[in-house]
Amino acid sequence: MLCPRCGKENAVEVTTCSACGAQLWQPGGQPRVPSRTSGLAIASLVIAIIGLLTIAVPVLVALPLGIIALVQIGRSQGRLSGKGLAIGGICVSGCSLLLLPVIAAMVFPVFVRARESARKVQCLANLKTLATAMQMYRQDWGRWPDGAAWCDVIGEYTPRAEAYHCPSASGLPCGYAYNAALTGLEAASLASPEQTVALFESDHGWNAAGDQSLLCPEPRHLGGDNWAFADGRAQWLSRSEAPAATTWEAQGDR
Repeated sequence: MLCPRCGKENAVEVTTCSACGAQLWQPGGQPRVPSRTSGLAIASLVIAIIGLLTIAVPVLVALPLGIIALVQIGRSQGRLSGKGLAIGGICVSGCSLLLLPVIAAMVFPVFVRARESARKVQCLANLKTLATAMQMYRQDWGRWPDGAAWCDVIGEYTPRAEAYHCPSASGLPCGYAYNAALTGLEAASLASPEQTVALFESDHGWNAAGDQSLLCPEPRHLGGDNWAFADGRAQWLSRSEAPAATTWEAQGDR
């Protein structure tokens, strides 16, 4: 600002001339006061940067804050500074809003896959729980359960009722089916229990029992299904790795 007495150029924030000591005055006859940085301008830039880094809602707050700060600075007649900060907040917010659809398109599939992976793991744990319950039933009764009532008879050996519900088919009373070829078979009579299907994913509900025709038409978990075998093992397999028809045949004494 130019000193009205000596014409010396002074810094914006000073109130008296550095050359002659004269009071610097603003237009309108009011004494000049030191400028201060707009808090809204600072907040706009900080929130905009946070929003850009976190890909979150704060960018929607930073943009109007920057605009308001810019208007206030323009009307303050030099009492407020921080125009660059306000413009920076507006620019960063605008760029963030433009990038949000692109970033979301890149990140969304990752979240979907993570969710499906979690469901696959939970479903596998369910089948392991049910397979263990069947092992306990066979120890007590010496035979595999009747396919027409398998859900009912292993219920007392199942610690979690949720084990019957696949997280990707939570609306079904039971998201699994039983290999009916095991019905009534003696516990120790299987030649290859580790290769014989015991339980598998199915949409046929409570006490569903049969063969591979009851398998879900479409795999529930990332292109594959969870299986439990007669030895109590549970495993995820892609649809191309699904057990062959011979693994459904249970040979033994009844």
